[in-house]
Amino acid sequence: MPKTTSLYDVETPHQPTALATDMKTDLEKQPILGHCAWYPDTGSVAVILTTGATESLEQLSTQLVTSLSCVQKPLLFSDIARRLGQHVIHDVLADVSPEIIVQRNVDFYAYRKQHELAATGRETEIRLLGDSVLSRDDRRYPEERAVTRLDKYKILHAIELAWRLQPDKEWYCFLHANSYLSWPNLLEFLSKQDSSGSWYFGEAVAMLSESELPGVNSGAGFILSGRVVRDWNDASMSLAGIWDSRIDKAWSAKDVLEMALNDELHVQVTDAALMMPAEGPERLAFGQEYWCTPLITLGPLESRQLDLLYHTELAMDKSLLLFKDLHAAYNKVGYPFKRDGWDNGSDDPKHTLDIVPNDLERAKGQWEPKDLVDPNQNYLACEIACIQQQACFQFSFTTLTNSTDSAAATTTACHLSRAFRMGSSREPESPSNGEQWTTIWSSGWRSDRISRWIDEHQTCP
Repeated sequence: MPKTTSLYDVETPHQPTALATDMKTDLEKQPILGHCAWYPDTGSVAVILTTGATESLEQLSTQLVTSLSCVQKPLLFSDIARRLGQHVIHDVLADVSPEIIVQRNVDFYAYRKQHELAATGRETEIRLLGDSVLSRDDRRYPEERAVTRLDKYKILHAIELAWRLQPDKEWYCFLHANSYLSWPNLLEFLSKQDSSGSWYFGEAVAMLSESELPGVNSGAGFILSGRVVRDWNDASMSLAGIWDSRIDKAWSAKDVLEMALNDELHVQVTDAALMMPAEGPERLAFGQEYWCTPLITLGPLESRQLDLLYHTELAMDKSLLLFKDLHAAYNKVGYPFKRDGWDNGSDDPKHTLDIVPNDLERAKGQWEPKDLVDPNQNYLACEIACIQQQACFQFSFTTLTNSTDSAAATTTACHLSRAFRMGSSREPESPSNGEQWTTIWSSGWRSDRISRWIDEHQTCP
């Protein structure tokens, strides 16, 4: 059967018309505005943006005119070849051997299907594959999104394709289509590092036992030194191709990257999660430890959030984007007093405070009844505990109900936090493995205490 060619199969750029050439020349003559003038792209850093065929091109378009506007030649990788204006989107899985695609038949379901749709003119249906799920051999998590399974194969091939397209760079910065890149902060950070060393900056993955939860968050991005990328590509054969047959049981792309770099090059991750948080603004923890920390990448973000952060950074002139600036941009209305069906992340172990019995004498008769000594007893007792600890900015209270045919048992817990964040709504949840219990969240904030602390920390050293 003759091979059907889709317009997505063609990666050679169109030849520009004379009008397009004139327009490009005029644009190149325009002055460079904002931080692009202060932090020009000298060509020493390759920036690679990864996305998927099932994801909207809206975020990618927003990226190119916001956080990537200073990058002269960004590399765009996906799992299908496409075009976006003058940019070519490369199929990062094009070099996967047909044998692997056959052997890992289920893993490459989305890849095969989206190419079939593109070849038959049904491109609009590709996004529907984003909801497809595949079964996995794990009783705790029996299902996995098809696109998540595919991402695990893309990450190592991205390293090889980046070197092939832009070799001999000092640094290679990989980020997701929904992650913001602070170009000034990236260059400032890299100026203090040695690109001749073997560096892998990103979010460390905890080694998990069989009973623990998987680290499925793929992070907001990672940075490799030129030496690491060169060493990876100096092998006599494709290391990514070798690893294609090893990664089917890995939890996430980030796990694959960390294992492969460690096993092949003996390179371990240098944890830069603080500067490259894999959280949206509503889930980021703010407080003393992070307030004056610069941000390199941040995600996931929606297009409107990408644009807001870009304009926030533009307005800062030559100042670096810090956590406090991010908070000012996204938290303009302050914090509520209480929200039910809401999780503000107070149980984050990095910021929790010890739970101690309440001193009801200090309450001065303000609350009744007087038996609210244990903060874990109910929401009000938990609120009192936060009030009585000066370091507490917020709290949450969870109610877990375990029901059987004959009885129902309830367990409650109070969580106090020395960091503050908005969090997000969270409906009552039950486990997917058939266990009979349900968890309900309620959250509260010491809004006055948070506002006072912010007013006292408007400047950074």
